[in-house]
Amino acid sequence: MRSPVLSDTGPFPREARVRQRWEYRKIHREGARVHTPSFTIVARPTLADAGARMGCAVSRKVGNAVVRNRIRRLLKEMFRRLRSDLPDVDYVFIAKPEARALVVGGLGALVDELLGPIEVAGRRAFAPRRPRPRGKRKK
Repeated sequence: MRSPVLSDTGPFPREARVRQRWEYRKIHREGARVHTPSFTIVARPTLADAGARMGCAVSRKVGNAVVRNRIRRLLKEMFRRLRSDLPDVDYVFIAKPEARALVVGGLGALVDELLGPIEVAGRRAFAPRRPRPRGKRKK
């Protein structure tokens, strides 16, 4: 994947967003997870025919409303600029409390942390899944 051009502008259309609760649940249940210090990325082959889509979850543990909204705006901007280079995968970004530090660094810090893991998540989304063992674990 090429490095994003940070001066690109353009729309972030409605069809580029994961919006329904059932979509989030399906992605969480069936998606591949990639962890970074500040985020967990869950990726699953897309449920729609609109190309790559993105959703985000930022809890109150991350910070106050200003910080949470800033993280959401930065995630959307980064995804909007990368979307054309991504495979047809639905991504959900779950912010951890450590994401608060990325607000100061802005878009550049976010891209530095997430560019590689987004590529990994995109590849893992299409990999065959191993079934999870059910029942109690043996000691």
